[in-house]
Amino acid sequence: MSEKVHFPRWGWVLTALVIVIGIVSAINSSPARQAQRAAQEASDTAAKQAREAHFQLALGGALTLRGRMRNPDTFKISSAIVMPDNTVCYEYRSQNGFGGMGNGRAMLYAGILLSPALEEHHSKLWEMKCVGQSGYELVDDMNSGLSEYDKLHGIDR
Repeated sequence: MSEKVHFPRWGWVLTALVIVIGIVSAINSSPARQAQRAAQEASDTAAKQAREAHFQLALGGALTLRGRMRNPDTFKISSAIVMPDNTVCYEYRSQNGFGGMGNGRAMLYAGILLSPALEEHHSKLWEMKCVGQSGYELVDDMNSGLSEYDKLHGIDR
């Protein structure tokens, strides 16, 4: 007489686990999932490139602005906001002509650095482009970028 062989309970659990892992692996490696991952990576890369381009634009404006200061060593950006239309709105502190520290505003608009304090129409443009608008703040990146620029060029500030 032949004996019936029983498959142990843990054997069934192990078999079910292998099947589940196989199904999950097949789903994750499907062409649709791979395409989704590739699209996400492309989107992430494009976002990083756009942020770097905005940083470079804003840093160029900040370097120009600092170069216009009476005492560039005292220049400190307190706000640098990049708007969706590539306008950069700066708020800064720097030493004024009397030796005290003063606040200022400037705007990089269409590649031109404008100071609202100097011209009435620049002030109106500032109100239109910078006040109440949403963009993203780069103040920490700007101050770090200015410091790195100084280090690279051997400027001690």
